[in-house]
Amino acid sequence: MLGKKMELDTSLSSPKGYPIDIVQGYNAYRDENGNLMGGFFAPRVKGGWDDPEGTAMGRMDRLPHRVHLLWFSLAENQFYELDAELPVERMKELYKEGFRLVSYDRVNDRPVGEYDTYSGIGFMLAPGGGVVAKMLAREAREIGYFKAKKIDMPWHIFQNVTPDRIESGDREKFVASGLSEERIGKEARDEILGHKIPFGLWDEVYRRTYPWSMHIVHPLALEKYYIEFVNTERYMVWEYQVTKEHNRVGTPVPAFFGVYFITPEGKRMVGLVKFDLRKTTKLFEEYFKNISERANLDVKVSDDLKSVEVKLVNSQKSVVVPHRIWKVNELYKDNWGFDTMDW
Repeated sequence: MLGKKMELDTSLSSPKGYPIDIVQGYNAYRDENGNLMGGFFAPRVKGGWDDPEGTAMGRMDRLPHRVHLLWFSLAENQFYELDAELPVERMKELYKEGFRLVSYDRVNDRPVGEYDTYSGIGFMLAPGGGVVAKMLAREAREIGYFKAKKIDMPWHIFQNVTPDRIESGDREKFVASGLSEERIGKEARDEILGHKIPFGLWDEVYRRTYPWSMHIVHPLALEKYYIEFVNTERYMVWEYQVTKEHNRVGTPVPAFFGVYFITPEGKRMVGLVKFDLRKTTKLFEEYFKNISERANLDVKVSDDLKSVEVKLVNSQKSVVVPHRIWKVNELYKDNWGFDTMDW
């Protein structure tokens, strides 16, 4: 798994509808003399919380030690700066551990089940200055959380012009243009203009964990499953990992998962469930408000696989968790992966 040369890209993201402009930054490693080396450049980031606008220029052949970010949040009309040491030992641990391929790697001719590892580090920048760092690839794991500080910057420096080139109202025009409904959508624009930015939602609320475990109920169901959480971590849980996952002290709220079946005819199927992030997060908050007992997330699939009911259940309480989508696909050959691009 680790025989190939390390190549790590840096990616940046912000919540959908909340664009930022990167002023400068580096994701740096220390050379043999202890000097910080490396850097990157990225344009306006507007893709989505876990959908980077693009890979920042500057590939690394070793794990970085420190990150520096300076950016402008259009929604807040505010500059932020972060300068922080990265958790190198945690990154080493995850890079060494890696994960198993769920689909055939055609580029490198590698079979399903072979071990791979992470190819990037992502920084997710939230309104209010929260920054979540992750190791990225087909799977994604959080490695740290940081809080940037608000700073002031002369507008002419941000625009890279001399002071005499700046006219009254330039900053306001720049912000208004970047926050047009065509660019960010009506929902985010209404929140911003109505002074209702949900500060803390992405970098605090979505990162909270609760005592729950997956429990798939169906005679044709396999133990393995794929899961994504509202904090944007995502990974496959293979049969030998189920017990460890079940024993986690705390787990984030689920955003999406795929459960697997083999029909009596031998067809390999996957059932995909997608939730509404904000509504499901609120439901988990309410459910566990005065309850510390562990709960199962019961996934009850109909015999014909055409419908599903999802509930949070323990000895004290049972609550239906509404889902937005239930979709069943047949898997290709021996792959366990599936395409979620249209979701």
